[in-house]
Amino acid sequence: MAYIHINLTPYSELENKLWYLLEVACVVSVIIIMTVVSSRMIADLETQTAEFKRQQTEAESSIADFKRLEEDVSQIKDEVSELESRLASMKSMDLSGLNQFESVMIMELIHTLKPSGVWFRSLKVDPDGNKVNISAYSNEITNIAEFYRALNATQEQNPQNNDVRSKVSFNEIEFSQIREANYSVSGVPQQLSVQTFDLVLSYEVATS
Repeated sequence: MAYIHINLTPYSELENKLWYLLEVACVVSVIIIMTVVSSRMIADLETQTAEFKRQQTEAESSIADFKRLEEDVSQIKDEVSELESRLASMKSMDLSGLNQFESVMIMELIHTLKPSGVWFRSLKVDPDGNKVNISAYSNEITNIAEFYRALNATQEQNPQNNDVRSKVSFNEIEFSQIREANYSVSGVPQQLSVQTFDLVLSYEVATS
């Protein structure tokens, strides 16, 4: 049985041998356009990705800074707690220790005020009653007067924060009767005539 073949190609295409070039050009143009669009989309995605990575890096840096800040805050809290503990210890310091420090300070101040011609036989400080009892002697009555003026002058001094002794003032000075006595001194063949005296001092310590 014989088959009949019929060519349905349009006549114009049969006459024009390059008819397919237009379709090829269209396909190529579409491919080029899609390539350009794809390239732009890829570029945009890369830009967005880079921006996202930058923001992610900044966020990670901020988180790291926050963690360091949190550690610093924790360390500061620990230091503050330690300082508060030390302050509490200082406030709870034994009162006898404070009294002992005050007694030493008062005795040191009195020794600095004492003229060279005055000697102490006894010097007692009572920090609970803010009293000082002194028994002393001098070879000259003028030395006793000079000692009295030095003690009395503490009432007019200005307290200085860098000098604790400047905060002490003797507001009451009570002399007992001054008596003459003879003292033997080693190496001196004859006894020395001196003036003995006792005095009671009342003092105040400025708090500021």
